[in-house]
Amino acid sequence: MLLIRPYPQSTDSLPNYLLRLTANNGYKNSMQLLRSANCKLLNNRLPGKKIFFGDFDLERVAMLANINIAQVEALKFRPLSNTRCSAFAQDFLVKNLNVTHVRICPFCYEEHRTIAFINSLAAKTYCTKHNCVLISVHPTTGYRLTWGTHYLWRDVASWSNDVSRIEVGEAEFTFNKHIELLESTNLIIGRQSINLAEYCDLLGFFAHFHPFAIDSQKKTSAKSDTELCRQYYSAAYWYIAEWPTRFFEMLAHFENHPMSDRRLTGIRKCFRDLYDDIYSSDNSRSGAYKLLKSGFEEYLRDHFSTGILMQSLTQVDTQTKDNSIFISESQIAKILYCHLGKVKVYIREKLISPSHFLVNGTRLFLRTGVMKLKSKLENCCSIDECAELLDVSVYHTRQLLRDGIINPLLEPNLTNRDWLIEKREIEILINRLKANASISMSSPTTAIRRFNFAGYSFADLIKKMLNGKVDYAYSGSNNAPFSLIRFTPIFQTDDDVSSELLTPQEACSTLGINKNVIYEFIKIGLIDCLKQKVNRTPRPIKLIPKASIIQFKTCYLLKHQLNGIPVSDIELISGPKINGGLINVYQRK
Repeated sequence: MLLIRPYPQSTDSLPNYLLRLTANNGYKNSMQLLRSANCKLLNNRLPGKKIFFGDFDLERVAMLANINIAQVEALKFRPLSNTRCSAFAQDFLVKNLNVTHVRICPFCYEEHRTIAFINSLAAKTYCTKHNCVLISVHPTTGYRLTWGTHYLWRDVASWSNDVSRIEVGEAEFTFNKHIELLESTNLIIGRQSINLAEYCDLLGFFAHFHPFAIDSQKKTSAKSDTELCRQYYSAAYWYIAEWPTRFFEMLAHFENHPMSDRRLTGIRKCFRDLYDDIYSSDNSRSGAYKLLKSGFEEYLRDHFSTGILMQSLTQVDTQTKDNSIFISESQIAKILYCHLGKVKVYIREKLISPSHFLVNGTRLFLRTGVMKLKSKLENCCSIDECAELLDVSVYHTRQLLRDGIINPLLEPNLTNRDWLIEKREIEILINRLKANASISMSSPTTAIRRFNFAGYSFADLIKKMLNGKVDYAYSGSNNAPFSLIRFTPIFQTDDDVSSELLTPQEACSTLGINKNVIYEFIKIGLIDCLKQKVNRTPRPIKLIPKASIIQFKTCYLLKHQLNGIPVSDIELISGPKINGGLINVYQRK
């Protein structure tokens, strides 16, 4: 049992407590103390990692210090996995701990007579309280300090004149200050609360990958050298200070200069080691790695353009894959709820265009463009649906489409057999017709059929209605707001009166005969006629020139005109007995 037996403090690690026991009882180092307790050591070196993890006989230490074994057990680090351990109620990556060598501030040691746990962190290089670089090399011997250094506890106080007072950069000072503050509080980075262990995770992550982002061939062993370590972690600090901009720049570098030589495209080609580290199961509980994961997936979603976020990437969040800015044809098919062949039609018809091509020939598209197309397609209809909305036949609808009265989004060609019409185009047509409708005119009974008889196609009629050449009335309906049947064209029956032409009825009045006789005279050539198109009937009608009537009166006589004319002066040229005519027609000899 030792003569002086200090109790463990809440800030003690097991090596630090052994150093306090050593100092209070005048031993040369902790190794000599353990040997006095008959603890077996493999060689003459104090195994730093085993001491931290309590991989030796702790009962002998408890007996020497006259304390409960549970108190000693509480001081050791507890392994959680192959890469992590628990210390001071936090989960540290073992590689972020400096368990072999010692770094110390002589002023702090003189004040507290203990080596703070934060000095065992690989990133701790500077004491911001006393503005000095931590000592890691014995000023006299030139050897690196370890927990087994002879009389470390005695000589540290005398090294205050040997500390380096060099000026350090903003990055080194700030991350060392953060480490000191994180002993008692948390830090907010990117809306994520970060404790000391997680801050070290961030520094270690960026310190590891930063050299590869500068030079893929660069290797480093910075943690074994304090000067290199200062540079190593100073570069890492700026990734935290400028989160997530600098992180995105690193990812963009790896996207353009992939980590892997295998594969042609994809996440694992570009970010192989980084991806494995972020999604390692050992790091899944770390708040730092949750922050890295969220930043990484944000980059994948908004910026990654050299691969496809396949559903087979089970570790990447589903929402990230479903919202990635660049997507493939198969992903477009899922978004539009159609088969792949239809997507190829949309591409061929230039409704969507590829943003760029991957090395393997895969076409990638911007999600924003696809979502615009989806929104447009949701307001589109087929030709059958269009005909139903317009309340006309598919045949008439096809006429409207082919004549450009309704502009289709997609029309049949050699590679496509479907029509696709935007409902907005239908609404535009109806609004144009409504604007020109004669709302003051009573709705006539004349049907569109009359225009068909008059030789107008349905498309021609609608064009004339739009151009104001045909008047029409409109009767609205809430049940069928897009119905063309509600627009009734007005068939004009009035014709221009000609002073040179007579109708058969007018000719009857002039000659004093009935209409059948007029038609007979026209047939046998006694009267001339013209066929002319008029508004009142869909078929051309026969009109008789006045000159022909005058000529008939001059050349021919009818029975009622024979009064006083000798029979010997006239000749019968047409009649029932001559050619089966209806009446007798005479001619002067």
